[in-house]
Amino acid sequence: MIRRLVLSFTLLCLALSAQAQEGSRPGETRDFAGITFVWCPAGAATLGTDESPAAIAERVGGRAEWYGDEGPAREVTFEAGFWISQTPVTVADWVRIGRGAELTAPAGSGGSDRPIAGVNIGEIRAFIEELGGQARGTFRLPTEQEWEYACRAGSTTLYPHGDDPEGLDDHAWYRANTEGGGLQPVGAKSPNAWGLHDMLGNAWEICGTPYAVTGAHENAPSPANLVLRGGSVTSPAGFVRSTYRVGRNLAEGHPQVTFRIVREAGR
Repeated sequence: MIRRLVLSFTLLCLALSAQAQEGSRPGETRDFAGITFVWCPAGAATLGTDESPAAIAERVGGRAEWYGDEGPAREVTFEAGFWISQTPVTVADWVRIGRGAELTAPAGSGGSDRPIAGVNIGEIRAFIEELGGQARGTFRLPTEQEWEYACRAGSTTLYPHGDDPEGLDDHAWYRANTEGGGLQPVGAKSPNAWGLHDMLGNAWEICGTPYAVTGAHENAPSPANLVLRGGSVTSPAGFVRSTYRVGRNLAEGHPQVTFRIVREAGR
């Protein structure tokens, strides 16, 4: 009888522990190993676009051929919610957590509150594994669909804040408002509707999805590369949008490429 009660209590504790890892509302925050994560709820969204490259270029500037790889629009349903880091991983996060995996910040990384950049995919995976050990959870890079879902935060417009490129100044660091092209402190610009900062601009963000051409993009990189999203401090307004996408080989780091992390709920 006592053994049965102990087993029942243990199972109840495990169930409550799993439930505690679920969020209850969009934008709810929780810390894991000192990194703040934001809850993205289960739901459906239209990702990508059916707008023609020429129409996009007319609205945001640039050449139509830049925008040929964003369609078609597709309905995506997320059966479960997930946690995603509120900002890109910072230099401070990288040094603090990464020391357990003998990781160091690249030379010239800048201040501790800047996005970590210049690290390769092998180092990133080592960091995520170390984070999982410290925070006792399942962490990984976001898929491309998760990234866009989190970036949009319920919006259906060109940018999370609306259709007007002029509004970017309040939400993103990009070519028009960043002198010298240096990465900026995270969290300094206004967040999207779910409280996520720097989804657009500052530094390109890696998704865990292999890059594949979805539209008519010319001279596209190899499908073996990973998807990058969000644009950077040197990107024009046309690149700093919810649907813009490129691919890159990340065997070596790049000084304007960073990442953020997903924690799977209940794991």
